[in-house]
Amino acid sequence: MADLPQEQSQTPAPTETVTTPVETTQTLADVAKKYNVDQQVQNFTASPQQPQSQPAPNYPAAPPFTPPDPVTSPEQWNQYQAGLLMQNQSLQGNLRELTQTVQAIRQEATQARLDSEVNKAVVRVNDKLKVDPLYAEIALEKRYRDDPIFKRIWDNRQVNPKALEEALDVVSNELQGVFSVRQDPQLTENIRAAKQSQKTMATTAKSSSESEEAMGKSDGDFDRWWNQRKRGLI
Repeated sequence: MADLPQEQSQTPAPTETVTTPVETTQTLADVAKKYNVDQQVQNFTASPQQPQSQPAPNYPAAPPFTPPDPVTSPEQWNQYQAGLLMQNQSLQGNLRELTQTVQAIRQEATQARLDSEVNKAVVRVNDKLKVDPLYAEIALEKRYRDDPIFKRIWDNRQVNPKALEEALDVVSNELQGVFSVRQDPQLTENIRAAKQSQKTMATTAKSSSESEEAMGKSDGDFDRWWNQRKRGLI
């Protein structure tokens, strides 16, 4: 016996409603709160690594030294004192030179590391701005001076580099509106028409050769030519 066709239900199947999450623009305050930058800055203390102590070499003991007697050998005593004074002065001079050398090396290393970090930040920001890197660096420096949140994030970059990366993305998004210069096409056409009209008026009632010369000039050359004519130099 053939199966009877099943009767279709007249009730429509329920449809699922898909909600699209609304994207929110992240701010520097959100980045600082997300990575708890303020607390990290307060708790962070630089602790230099302690070098591992090396065992002292086992040198043979030097024979005991007996300084000359100032009473029985006054001349040898004076020479001994003069020698100690020269050694002390030489030691102090060497110590000053060594200290200056170490400070110079540290400053160069610090500056080189800072330059590298600044260049990386400029490259990341300029990936969106597409401007001269010098302008991007100036904008970041101004943001560091004016924005305390960005300053804390930058100063804390060694502890939390991820916070700096997201902060740079926020800054680059905000700077896009500053560096994007849009020129109105109608304004461009009006400027072109005004220049053309100025050239036409300047060459009216002049010889045809002067007219052709003026009309063939670029805007900058024509401005200089027209100013000279007004002053009677041509």
